[in-house]
Amino acid sequence: MRWRRCAFIAPVLVLSACASFDGQPEPVISPLKATALIEGQDPSTVIAHMSHLGADERTLYRNRVVAGHLLAMDARYYQFRRDLSRNVKGGNIGFELATIGTTGVASLWAKGADELAAVATALAGGRATVNRELYFEKTLPALLSLMDSKMLTVRSDILKGLSQSEDRYTIEEAFTDLWRYQSAASIDGAIQQAAAAAAEEAKAANIDYSKAVTFCRATNELADRRRAIQIAVEEHEIAAESDPAKAVDSRKKIQAAAIAAGMSGAAPAANAEEAQIQITYVAEHLLTICSDATLASFSASLQQAGVLPK
Repeated sequence: MRWRRCAFIAPVLVLSACASFDGQPEPVISPLKATALIEGQDPSTVIAHMSHLGADERTLYRNRVVAGHLLAMDARYYQFRRDLSRNVKGGNIGFELATIGTTGVASLWAKGADELAAVATALAGGRATVNRELYFEKTLPALLSLMDSKMLTVRSDILKGLSQSEDRYTIEEAFTDLWRYQSAASIDGAIQQAAAAAAEEAKAANIDYSKAVTFCRATNELADRRRAIQIAVEEHEIAAESDPAKAVDSRKKIQAAAIAAGMSGAAPAANAEEAQIQITYVAEHLLTICSDATLASFSASLQQAGVLPK
């Protein structure tokens, strides 16, 4: 029985040792340190603080807050990528060495050859299952590339916004874009993006939306009106967070705004994260509105739903 215990323990030890395999150096600024830089800078606190600042101070403070959040999100994403790399490399090497170890022991211990060979077969099959189910083997780099591309697009929007004064690119808009940036780092989202690209109908819809955003040249007046609507929708979530008694009613209005923007099947948000997803959807819809008539129609639907005052 002793040889059996050793035969089974050895692969486990190999797997444990290889799980720590890493292909890059330890970061100087760890995710923990980066997150500590934005401690106490949640949206409601930042917005309340900025209400007492002058115009130039608001712009400077907004830029510092957004830069800190970008650093924290990038650090978290770096850790996410690093963990994926470590798990893939460590898992593959661990399974390989464990398989070699069990087959080697089987050649020495004839008595347990059959059982050890079975263990080796199981380990090899386990590695294939892990790669196929968790890491998608060769598809994972493509998914990560899609995530990087989406994050880069949103980051570009944020940097363009930061080049403007705070009255042109408000802190509320910045937090909305930061949420989009954070949400872009999702394997599930990348899978959905890849699936949509594979479907002709979805591809055509994506192209149409891309053209709408790219070629929409809104006047300053129209941009101001779109921004006012976006802020009004966001204020419902601010009210929900500041007064739990109003949360249900406030988030129903956010739901109504999302439905009016085309988010069919939207349910009342159960928490701030779900509400932010709907707010982001409204923000993206507003970017596609390039005419006074279309914006007036959208505003009227929001007024009818009680999202905007009549």
